[in-house]
Amino acid sequence: MNKFSSLSPNIIWVGEEVGDREKWKMPADCFEKELGPLFTQIYPQQPIGFLRDSGYDPIIIGYVHEDAKALNLVKKTLEKLKADQPQGTAAVEILPVEGLDCIMAFHGAAKEFRERGTIEGKIPKEEVIARLETFRDQLLQTWGAVTLWLLENGFRVINIEHPNALEWVLKNKNNPRLVTKEFVGIPWSEFHQFYTTIRRDIFGLSILRRERPEIIFVGLSHAIKYDLLLGRNGERSYYFLDYQFLQHLLPSGMETILLWLKAAHELYLREGW
Repeated sequence: MNKFSSLSPNIIWVGEEVGDREKWKMPADCFEKELGPLFTQIYPQQPIGFLRDSGYDPIIIGYVHEDAKALNLVKKTLEKLKADQPQGTAAVEILPVEGLDCIMAFHGAAKEFRERGTIEGKIPKEEVIARLETFRDQLLQTWGAVTLWLLENGFRVINIEHPNALEWVLKNKNNPRLVTKEFVGIPWSEFHQFYTTIRRDIFGLSILRRERPEIIFVGLSHAIKYDLLLGRNGERSYYFLDYQFLQHLLPSGMETILLWLKAAHELYLREGW
């Protein structure tokens, strides 16, 4: 297994301003002594060991939810990677989970209309066609556009999220014991996401173990954690970063994320679920 500090993902910058690239590399020790034992105590080791030992080596794409400017870059990167990975299964992070059902239903209806001029076997009314076009236009402005690209390019798409994940997020966000507190200098209203991702990623590992998707398309903190848990070197990992957007959110780059991960996992062990 590689050390955490061996992780060297492909960083793809969005926009012209990139600032200090060095702070987005893994720190020399990468919190190995602090994070390693926390991961071992919290995450089920059986699926992790199985995935490592079996040579599982998916493409992992990490992105920042709040910043959709990387959409076209992600799709261009997938186009290039498609030569080596023309089809297969892609695991995506979509909440609420019903959102994936909506995208798949749209894809099926749009495909039938393109090929046969019908929807569910019937010639659609103009207003139905207009609704499809409006939905597509809206979808293409969000990260759902990548899911649509995967479907249109023949990938089987599955959700890496638990059906109750959104309930977990809302429950933790309003936790009366924690809602007024700060962790590593940030309020619970922001920090709770790192706490909730722990349970979400425990479930996500079961999806990876069962489905072994060739592509994993998830938020940046999930991508980093899966890379670390699976002992990867980052050769097949792609993180899409907008320096201008992140410079205030993550002043120390990768080190800030690792500090937040460490604090969240320590809290998880203290608070439980």
